[in-house]
Amino acid sequence: MSLAFVRPEPSPVLFRGIAATAWRVALYVALGAFTLSPLLWVRVPPLVDYPSHIARMWILVHRDGISELARNYTVHWRLLPDLAMDLIVPVLSTMMTVEQAGRVFIGMMMATLIGGTAALHRAIYGSVGIWPIWSVLFIYNAELFWGFPTLFATGVYLFAFSGWIATRHWRAGARISSFSAVASLLCVLHLFAFGLFALSVVAYEFGSRPNLRRASPRSLVAWAAIFLQFIPGLLIWYATLLPGRLSVTDNGDFALSKTYALFSPFIFGFLPVAVFDQLLAPLFIAFLGVAIVTRSLKLACEMRLPIVAMIVVSALMPHVISGSWFVDLRLPVMLPFIIIASTRFEPRSRRVVLPITAVALTVLGLRVWTVSQTWRDYDRWFTEF
Repeated sequence: MSLAFVRPEPSPVLFRGIAATAWRVALYVALGAFTLSPLLWVRVPPLVDYPSHIARMWILVHRDGISELARNYTVHWRLLPDLAMDLIVPVLSTMMTVEQAGRVFIGMMMATLIGGTAALHRAIYGSVGIWPIWSVLFIYNAELFWGFPTLFATGVYLFAFSGWIATRHWRAGARISSFSAVASLLCVLHLFAFGLFALSVVAYEFGSRPNLRRASPRSLVAWAAIFLQFIPGLLIWYATLLPGRLSVTDNGDFALSKTYALFSPFIFGFLPVAVFDQLLAPLFIAFLGVAIVTRSLKLACEMRLPIVAMIVVSALMPHVISGSWFVDLRLPVMLPFIIIASTRFEPRSRRVVLPITAVALTVLGLRVWTVSQTWRDYDRWFTEF
């Protein structure tokens, strides 16, 4: 009697699953690379505040080797809730030029928004799918245009919030301890990302526990323990707070600043808003309205309260806090990413998918093309300096 090992034939279902996964990965890589491609055509991306940031990075990297810089600049490292660029670009500059490191950092800002949206969608629904890739349509927004490094920290926030949701079955002690470190890291990267994480976690937990009023004392204590993870971050912020620096002001035109903040996810330029940017908001609102009416867009129940909380805070946010401008546009910029991550697009008829995809790809192509052309023009002007 002989025994022979018979290898089972791979099932067609397995092949189809592998093919579908490969297709999704290829789509994410292709559209992500296309969205980031304008960075390949310039030395210094013409984002408003970016040249001053990259000049500061250049001084940090080259100060010790240039006597003139050493005489005029003193590096004083201290803990601040805004160190994302300072911690990353000098490290990257050990492997490439400062200009290249700056472009890589901007690419990381953009990529974390795309990847974070997909990660949050997976944490909520258990799978990624194709829908989250359309976050690429909102990468070129007002916050990126102004060159604020905040975007990298908010991209990391998406991963952090995803992790919080994905670990909902962990033991409370291990979860709180782990995310105390995560929240502290967010605070060091940027205070806004820390605040957004705290708002998201609290609203998510409150929305996920509809019977909180009837809960037992033990469950109430467990819910209250969630706040413990924010204590180290708050201590970091308090320790870095200079006397007299905490202030809240506006720019004198409340209506204008709030209108600009409302449309900040679609604007990539100065006022008056370009025609292309003016068309994006109505196009998105029309799609959202039709998708909701036809019940093609389904929002996760547990994400309703976090999104409502973000909208309310966006409306209340002042324009300037402690000398930091455009604070009121940073949360509206993040809302499309949160909404995409929190929803599923499931049209009743597949016939509408192709035209919607064609429109989305056209919008993305026009955006990338216009940005590439504009950046090339600015780059030629920058070469004079």
